[in-house]
Amino acid sequence: MDRIEQLMKDAKPRVGEPGITPGAVEARSIVFSTDPEVVSLAGRTPRRRAAMRTAVAGLATAAAVAAAVVVGGTLMPQPAPDPANTGTPSISASPTPSHSPSPTATTQPAGLSTNGVACTPANIDLRRSTQNPATEAIPAAEQKYYKVLGCADGWLAYELSAEGARVIGGDGGDAWYNIARLQDNKRFLTDFQQPWSSVYSWKFQALNNDVSQNGQHLTPQQAMDKEFADKGIPVDIRPQLVGDGPPTTTGATPGLSAYTSPDGRVTFDYPQQWTVRAKESSAPGEIRLTVHDAEGKKLAELVYGSQGGGLGGGCATPVPYTVLDYAEVSLPYNKAFEGVITPRFAYRAMESNGRVLASYGLTSTVGGADGKACSIYNVVNGPAESPSYMFASGAQMRADFSDAEAQAQGVMTFATMDEAINYRNSEEYRLLKAMITSLKIPNAPVD
Repeated sequence: MDRIEQLMKDAKPRVGEPGITPGAVEARSIVFSTDPEVVSLAGRTPRRRAAMRTAVAGLATAAAVAAAVVVGGTLMPQPAPDPANTGTPSISASPTPSHSPSPTATTQPAGLSTNGVACTPANIDLRRSTQNPATEAIPAAEQKYYKVLGCADGWLAYELSAEGARVIGGDGGDAWYNIARLQDNKRFLTDFQQPWSSVYSWKFQALNNDVSQNGQHLTPQQAMDKEFADKGIPVDIRPQLVGDGPPTTTGATPGLSAYTSPDGRVTFDYPQQWTVRAKESSAPGEIRLTVHDAEGKKLAELVYGSQGGGLGGGCATPVPYTVLDYAEVSLPYNKAFEGVITPRFAYRAMESNGRVLASYGLTSTVGGADGKACSIYNVVNGPAESPSYMFASGAQMRADFSDAEAQAQGVMTFATMDEAINYRNSEEYRLLKAMITSLKIPNAPVD
C-alpha cells in the first residue's frame, strides 16, 4: 500500500474549514474542530505541504494528516495505523549511500506539442508560492523526475515522481498532477499562486470519493471534471491532459442496494449482502427497521417518526469517553434544542469497570462535559414530524451497563481501547459508516 492510499485509509479525509455551513457536505470527516466533544488522545501536529495552494488547502490538509483524526470528524490525533497497513514504510529515513546508482530518468511521451511548442519538462517554468516569488526553469538535473502526462490548447499536465519528491523535496506525483499554461514567451508556466496550478491525481480522486470512506458518490471522472471546472481548466481537454482515468460503472453504486420506506420518508444505501427487516410499531406513522449482516447479526436500527418517549437516567460518577470517529451529515435537526450540535455520525467509546464500551450512530448532542459522561445518546433531535430519530447500533450507551445489557442495547464491549480502535479500521465498520451516513429524509427541510 503506497503513501497516499495509507493516508486516506488512516485520515478518512474530506476536510472542511471551521465555519462552513452545517450540512453543506453530505458526509465529511473533519480534522480540526471547535466541538467541545473532542477528547485528545495525543498531541501530535499534522504535517502540511511547504507550499499550500489556497484552493486546495482543505483537502490537502486531510492527505497530510496521517497522524490526525481520531474523530473521522472532529478531532483528535490519529492513533497508530492498523498493523495490516504498516508493512511498507512510505519513505525510508535511512541516509542514501554514496555508491547508490543514479536514478533512472522518467520516460516522456514522444512528440507531444501544443501551439508549436514541445511539451517537455525543459520547457516548463515554475513560480513558487513564496513571499517574493521568482520564475525559474526546472533545473536540467531535475527534469528526469518530471513526466509530462499530456498537453492541448496551450495547457500541459505533468507529475513529479515519488523518487523526485524524496530528492527535491515536496509531495509525490501520486497525490497531485501539476498544470502549466503556455505563455507569450513560448514557455509553459506553473504558477503555484493560482488555483489552476494543480489537481488531484486519479488515485486520489478515487480514494477521496470512495463511499466506504466518507459517503461521497462521485466517480473519479466526475470528481476530476468538477475540479477542472472549479479551477478554470477547460473540461473538454481533460482527456488530453490527464487521460480517461480508471474504469467506471454506471447506475447504482457497485455492491449496494437502496432502501426506501413505503411512505418515501427515509432512504439509504446498504451492502447487497445485508438485509433490512421492517418492524411493527404501535405508533402511527413511525418507521422502525433493523439491518443485519449475511449471518443475521443485527448491526443497526433505524427509528423515524417517533412522537414521544425519551431517554434518561443519571449516574453518580461520569467516566472518560473518547470520540474515535466522526463525520458531519446533511440531515434535519431542531436548532432550538438545548445543547444541540449539527447532526453527525459518531463512533464513541467509554471506559467503565475495566472494559471499553463502544457504539456508533447519528447524534446531535455531545457525550458530556470535560470528556466524561454517564450516558451517550445516538439520537438526533429532529423536525416536527419526528422530534427524535435514530440510525445507530443502539439509542443509548450507559457506563453502568452490564455486558448482557450492553449486548441487548447494541453496545459493543472491548477489553481495551486499542481493540475499539481496531474495529474502526475493519471492513464491517467502513460499510456501516457508509450506510448510516447515506441516510436521506427527502421531505424534511435541511437548514
